Parts: sequence; C-alpha cells; structure tokens
Amino acid sequence: MKYVVAIITLAIIVHLIGHFVPAALPEHIFDDHLDHHMRFHVFQSSMWILGIDLLILIITFTAFRGGEVWAGPALIFAGIPSQLAFYIAIFAFPEGSPDIGTAVKILLLVTMIVYFSAVILGTKINLARRSS
Repeated sequence: MKYVVAIITLAIIVHLIGHFVPAALPEHIFDDHLDHHMRFHVFQSSMWILGIDLLILIITFTAFRGGEVWAGPALIFAGIPSQLAFYIAIFAFPEGSPDIGTAVKILLLVTMIVYFSAVILGTKINLARRSS
C-alpha cells in the first residue's frame, strides 16, 4: 500500500506543478489583457484545485492508507475535478484550449490515468484486507 500512496502523491505533485509552475497560472493572473473579473475567477479556480489536491493528499495519507473503504470512492470523486476537469474543459471549449503543447497534454493525461489506476488498486487492496 505504501507504493500506491507514493504513486498517488507523485500524481498530485505533478498535477500541481503542471498547474502552478509553468505559464498556466501566472500567465492568466498577470495578463493585463484580461479584465480583473476574469483574472479573479482564474485565481479562484486555482485555489479550488489546490484545495482539492491537498484534500486528496490528506485522505490518501490518513483514511486510504489506513484501510478505510470509503476513502477509495472519495478519492475517485475528488479526482474528477482535480484530474479530469482539464480535459472536460478542452472538450467544452476546444478553441480556448491552452497552447501548452502535445507533450504536456500527454503528460497530464498519463498522470491522470496513473492517479485513477492507483486509487482503484489501493481500493482493491483495502477491500481484500477487510475481507480476510
């Protein structure tokens, strides 16, 4: 289970770095071409992502690692806005998709797949521990 926790942690760290470090957040918040209201919402949604990712880490290191069965579905549910929202937004607004390059989009996609796979694997481990 410690490897599953490490994989989930790594996926969240990559997700946060991908969101906050490159041009994503600073480019939009400090872009003088955008009005203040739009920049407000960019900052606000970034704080939601940070909060959800931190909540994921707290659940991962406490209840999920401790074998609580409810933690797996909670991590799947929390992963939807955290990991999947980027691709939902691209589908909803393809013309607004960030110009970050195919390699970065693939990295984020792989990170998302790894996250959900680790959560599913950890949930199966927790269920198996409970039934034995």
